[in-house]
Amino acid sequence: MFCDETPLPRLDPGRKRTKVCQLWAQAIDDRPWQGPAPPAVGYVFAESRGTGEIETQLSTFGGILQVDGYAAYKSLAKQRRKSNAAPLRLAFCLAHARRKFVEVVKTTSSTEALAVVAAIAEVYRIEERKPAKLAQKDRDARWTVKYTKAKPREDGSLPSVDLAIPAFGYKNHVSIDRGFGLIRNWMTTHAAAHDGARLEEVLDRTNTASDVWADTAYRSAKNEAMLARRGLVSRIHRKKPPGRPMPDRMRIANARKSKVRSAVEHVFAHQKGPMGLVVRTIGIARARVKIGMANLAYNIRRFVWLRTKYAVA
Repeated sequence: MFCDETPLPRLDPGRKRTKVCQLWAQAIDDRPWQGPAPPAVGYVFAESRGTGEIETQLSTFGGILQVDGYAAYKSLAKQRRKSNAAPLRLAFCLAHARRKFVEVVKTTSSTEALAVVAAIAEVYRIEERKPAKLAQKDRDARWTVKYTKAKPREDGSLPSVDLAIPAFGYKNHVSIDRGFGLIRNWMTTHAAAHDGARLEEVLDRTNTASDVWADTAYRSAKNEAMLARRGLVSRIHRKKPPGRPMPDRMRIANARKSKVRSAVEHVFAHQKGPMGLVVRTIGIARARVKIGMANLAYNIRRFVWLRTKYAVA
């Protein structure tokens, strides 16, 4: 079984900030050796990443556990050897082990460490000799975590827990015109790409309008300078001051901007809903083609609807 964890912040209203918790994952995949069990992954939310937390989650598991170099796994295996509990053997990640030797090579130029790195490279080449296997691995897509953005309660307080949904794949960045809601420009990236870093690329230079609406992910000094340099007017939402409530003036201004900006969300809702868009291709090239075709199909559907709406009676 594979086991790993990653930091996951959750809302902590009492401290007026987020608390760093952990999202654990345990996965099995017996397909490479035609095992009987179907592939599966389970996610567990936890407050910590200590040895006690691992022992609680894996109390009934016995066998080979593939992990990174985190010391808590070693402590767990040591405890199992001293007790009569289910035996546990650790299989360490080769990529994590390689990093240690690479660091030694960079700092000391050790020939022994360099020889280990070269030996690991030969192991990687074994997989490269299997093009059919590599063809089924998406090495362009990335994991990300999407939050549900829990809404404040009626008394203004925030819920103690917000849901986080892991997602793997690609992201569709689009810009639309305000008048007709047609997609003017778009680009495809892996799912973990930051939206704000793509603003200049996704803007349509042939659009004669000067106002640009976007959410807070696009608010940065670099983007503001870029918009000013191109003679565009920023209507991007402003971010709440850290550790302080949002001023009423800023909240009202953001709400006014949302009436225009929210139109871009209709594009994604229509593609996921009526169009049933799901990207199951492998590689960013195929994903770019599929997402591009979906954007084209959306524009065609939108154009047909616009003709009906503005048809002369």
